Amino acid sequence: MEEKLELKRPWSIKFFVVVVGLLFTIGLITSLFDLSKPWKLIYNLIILVSIFGVWQGRVWARNIFFILTLPYILFFGLGSGATLLNVHSNQNLWYQFYIAIAMISIVFLFLMTFLKPSRHWFNTVNGNKSEKKSAELSWQFQLMIILTAMVCSALGPSITPSLLPLAKEFMLNFSTYYSRFAILIAFESLSFFIGNMAILFPFSVSIGYWKKGNIAILTRLITIGSIFILLLFPVGETVFVFSGFFISKVIVIACTAYLGLILGKKLSDYVVKLKQLKAIPS
Repeated sequence: MEEKLELKRPWSIKFFVVVVGLLFTIGLITSLFDLSKPWKLIYNLIILVSIFGVWQGRVWARNIFFILTLPYILFFGLGSGATLLNVHSNQNLWYQFYIAIAMISIVFLFLMTFLKPSRHWFNTVNGNKSEKKSAELSWQFQLMIILTAMVCSALGPSITPSLLPLAKEFMLNFSTYYSRFAILIAFESLSFFIGNMAILFPFSVSIGYWKKGNIAILTRLITIGSIFILLLFPVGETVFVFSGFFISKVIVIACTAYLGLILGKKLSDYVVKLKQLKAIPS
């Protein structure tokens, strides 16, 4: 009976699923009437699938909202700054005020999955694994991971090859704005991935070898550290353009860190097996 009570969804999860689910369901229905912007339809579908994952207690779904929270926080900062810089224009002031309120509201809703009742419920559903693994990492070690990831992320672009000329050649074969934008993001992400594989990937492998068994938490820490440098290099003048580049690079960072940590863990397990074989008398 007590176990069932512990697995009961907290108010924060119910509130998140109902409110965010309703908002993005409306967004999905609206996007169906405007198929000229297919990215809106895809975005709403991804969010709705992730909302269902949160309802089921899936950690990957909560991580998606963690990633999405980052650009929304940035947009809130940009919107607030623009409001302060454009107080002379009443129309622009009210528009920027609306954008700032919208951004902070979405951030608040997304962070509902990280409140204490939500964290406790996620940990209970997943066997308290993440809570135990998090306790294994001291705050000094976590801070070291974040700071080192920041340095790796800053060094990565310095050796990233420019694939823009190649991207422009492919873009000539397409006439629509979104197809060209998708090609540009794809090549930009590929070049960014190459830079991360040269700097961030070896760091992730070494951490995975050292602290195996904390893959999800370490991936989150490395991602948090690496994205700070992205905030210094905004791309584009619109929220849509910047969000596309920002989110794609966050995904590249998270995937690079995850692959490196997995490889480091496998190498550690392999070394342990070799030591055990050598310890067996022939």
